[in-house]
Amino acid sequence: EFYKFIGNAIDEPSYRLHFSADAPLAINALLFVPKENYESMGMGRMQPGVNLYCQKVLIDQHSENILPEWLRFVKGVVDSEDLPLNISRQSLQDNALVMKLRRVITKRFLKFLAEQAKKDAEKYQEFWKTFGIFLKEGVTTDFEFRTELARLLRFESSASEPGVMISLDDYVQRMKEGQDKIYYINGPSRPAVENGPYVEMFKKREVEILYTLEPIDDFVLSHLGEYDGKKLVSADQADLRLPEATDEDGKEQEEQSAADALPEEIQQSLCKWMKEILADKVK
Repeated sequence: EFYKFIGNAIDEPSYRLHFSADAPLAINALLFVPKENYESMGMGRMQPGVNLYCQKVLIDQHSENILPEWLRFVKGVVDSEDLPLNISRQSLQDNALVMKLRRVITKRFLKFLAEQAKKDAEKYQEFWKTFGIFLKEGVTTDFEFRTELARLLRFESSASEPGVMISLDDYVQRMKEGQDKIYYINGPSRPAVENGPYVEMFKKREVEILYTLEPIDDFVLSHLGEYDGKKLVSADQADLRLPEATDEDGKEQEEQSAADALPEEIQQSLCKWMKEILADKVK
C-alpha cells in the first residue's frame, strides 16, 4: 500500500529493499522497483521517484540528488538523521553529506540487485528485460559504479539457449584455457548473428561469443573496455586473433585470424571473380 501511495502505482513492486545503517551515515531506506518501464511505453522521461527526509520531515520530493539519474525508475523514501533540517534545495546538490548518502544507497541497491540475480536468476532476467536499459545507461555515463554495474549486465551467448541470458561472470568461468579476451558480436537478432560469417570461426574453435542484440550494447561494452582483467573485443574486428584450436588428433594448430582461414588460392580466385563481376563499378 505504501508503494502504491508514493509511486502512484496500481500494481505490486517486483523488488523491495528495506535497510537501515548507522555508519558511515544514519540511514533508513525503503526502495521499490516497479513492474513496468513507462519510458519504453512512450510516456516520456521518468522523474526521480525517491523522496528525501530528515527525521521524518520531507526535505526534497522526487529528489534528483539521492540516486543517480540512471536509477530514476526506483521509487521509495530515504530518511537520514545526519542531514541538517534547514538545508535548502540549492545546497543539497553541493552538500558533502548528500553525496556520501547517494554513494552508500546506490552501492547498497546495486548489491541488492546482484543478490537477487543469484537468488532467482529467472526473476532477475525479467527485471533485466524491463529495466536493463537504465543499467546500460549507467555503464556509459557513471564511471564510479561501473564495476558494480558490469556484474549486473546480461546477454545471450553461443553457449546459452535462445532467450536465456548469461552474466559476464558466467562467460569468464567458461573461458577456454589460454583465452584472455571476452568476445562479443552485435546484430539485429540471434539468427542473423549466428548465420553471419564471423561466428563460424568461433564455433569451429569452440570459443564462446556473446550476442549483443540491442544497438546500445556495442557502445556499452566498448565503453566498459574490460571485465575482471579480460579485454572486451568485438568479433568483427579485422585483425582479430583467436585462441589456438586443436585438430582431430588433438594437436594444436597455429593461431590464425579469420582472414587467414581461407587458403591463398581461394582468396585469389575470389578476388579475380569479384573484379570480373564488378568491373569498373567499384574501386
